Amino acid sequence: MSMIKAVILFFIFLIILVLIKMPVSLIAERFDLPKGIAYEQMSGTVWQGKIKRLQVEGEVLNKVEWQVSPLKLLLAQVEVKFKFGPVRDVSQYSGKGTVSYSMSGLKVTRSVIRLPASSLKNIHQYLLLMLAAELF
Repeated sequence: MSMIKAVILFFIFLIILVLIKMPVSLIAERFDLPKGIAYEQMSGTVWQGKIKRLQVEGEVLNKVEWQVSPLKLLLAQVEVKFKFGPVRDVSQYSGKGTVSYSMSGLKVTRSVIRLPASSLKNIHQYLLLMLAAELF
């Protein structure tokens, strides 16, 4: 009986080890990305990884990195720390922060996102619409 328990524990340990060390690129290949989203050179694991270039609806994020907190999963929470872009290059998006999800909902904390001025060229129309909606 103790031999069967040892074999079962070995396989449980093996499955957990494979899940922890599995490359995120193997997992990402199994899913179809939504329209307007593309990436280049994904590396790392689900728990900690990098994407060299992420494109979302025509906007490009460089050097995207993330880290998932496995201990928060024990508390029924998902917490992801992220950072992206070169901070000193004002012509590119950059930022860092923490996104968490639990039974109480989604929460973004300790986050900073920097936008290039060129990305704001169409925002004046949006702001005018918001202002008009507030006035009437």
